[in-house]
Amino acid sequence: MALPSFAVKPYDYNSQWQGPMDRALSSWNVTPTPVWITKSSSAPNSIVAAQYPGVTWFGLYTPHGSKPGRYFDIKLNSLNLSKTTYYFDRFVTQVLVHELGHSLSLVDNPVTSQRSIMTYGLDHSLYYVPQQYDINDVNNYYG
Repeated sequence: MALPSFAVKPYDYNSQWQGPMDRALSSWNVTPTPVWITKSSSAPNSIVAAQYPGVTWFGLYTPHGSKPGRYFDIKLNSLNLSKTTYYFDRFVTQVLVHELGHSLSLVDNPVTSQRSIMTYGLDHSLYYVPQQYDINDVNNYYG
């Protein structure tokens, strides 16, 4: 099975967004997994923060193609995210970590009593990086 290393197109936002988005990428890179996410202008994968009116989601992962050549787009809904002023930076980080989890084959709302970044409604003020369950899931999938 392919290693979970990939690149995303560089993004350039103001410091309110740039820092939390970069922390999301690096939080996967520092976990005890084989994950390594980099930025490259030639990457097929993209992450965009923009306003998407009329929808309720905070982040959206969209895969294109099939493995092993699959690539993805991640959209962060700045319209909905910016309504949350309570730990805004952690919320942006949590949403992007969650969406990147999909690129690593993690599913929404896993059936577990353990904390997972993939669980909807996780308190973003406390849990905004991959949790042990997520780390184990990635290691099991790619191990």
